[in-house]
Amino acid sequence: MSYICESRKSLVFRCDDDRVGIHVTDEGLIFGCTMPWLSGPKSQLLAYGSEMSRLDHGWILKGRGVLSGVLIGKSRAPIREESRRLYRSIFSLTRGLNCYRVWNFVPDINAVVDQIENYQSFNSGRHQAFVDEFDGIYPLNISAASAVGIKGDALVIAFVAGRDRVDHFENPLQVAAAKYPEIYGKNPPLFARGSKITNEQGTPYWHLSGTASIRVSDTIGRDFMSQLEITLENISRMLGTMNVPLQRYAAWKIFLRDRKYLSACKKRLNEIYPDEIEQMVFVETDICRSDLLLEIEAFFYIKS
Repeated sequence: MSYICESRKSLVFRCDDDRVGIHVTDEGLIFGCTMPWLSGPKSQLLAYGSEMSRLDHGWILKGRGVLSGVLIGKSRAPIREESRRLYRSIFSLTRGLNCYRVWNFVPDINAVVDQIENYQSFNSGRHQAFVDEFDGIYPLNISAASAVGIKGDALVIAFVAGRDRVDHFENPLQVAAAKYPEIYGKNPPLFARGSKITNEQGTPYWHLSGTASIRVSDTIGRDFMSQLEITLENISRMLGTMNVPLQRYAAWKIFLRDRKYLSACKKRLNEIYPDEIEQMVFVETDICRSDLLLEIEAFFYIKS
């Protein structure tokens, strides 16, 4: 493990790169992603820190009471073992900290390999890593998270953890993901619908997990606009459940399965969140379920 140690640095997500990778600059770490960019900013801040550290399979960024990073593994068939390995590495790195947020990027997420969908295989590996680490009490340790497709052969997991208090939230209109029936995979996806982090000064900020057109545990809506409306209702319910204020700063990511939906999606989001549309990143990628046409995630903090 080697260190580059200086002043404030950042971990940034950037879409539309030629290949998946981590770019090291004087300003920090850039996670370059192959998702085709459609609209909005091409980059989005994930975390701050001061010390960058290279690992065998990625980079981490350390700050005062916070640790973030990006781990990259190969897409081995099945992907289960690579998922388990990377999550066990995250647990080792963040032991003693609270996990705030995880972003999962799964290669060929809807492809079937050895009679199991890559997303379900990924979930199986993640589930086993949680069981290994938490001895079966893993639901108490699940943070906000998302999982979307990525081009190439790399499984990528980005994360942020720290010492601040964390409260995790579920959507009353949905079954907790950890309790999904086996129709969606032998092992369920493990994530909370949202997380609220409160710093030492008592100031909160919020992560909204990847949110889609799901009620209870089922996909709802056959066309894009129907799915968009259900997704927006889920988001509204979550923002109310987490008590996210109207006066806030927001950074959004909108994942579309097909770029043909961009215009209609932007128009509708602009009607609901006109002050935040400029901070919405729109990309084209596959979603965790093959019948889902979009997914939306967000980060919020109070304006000073």
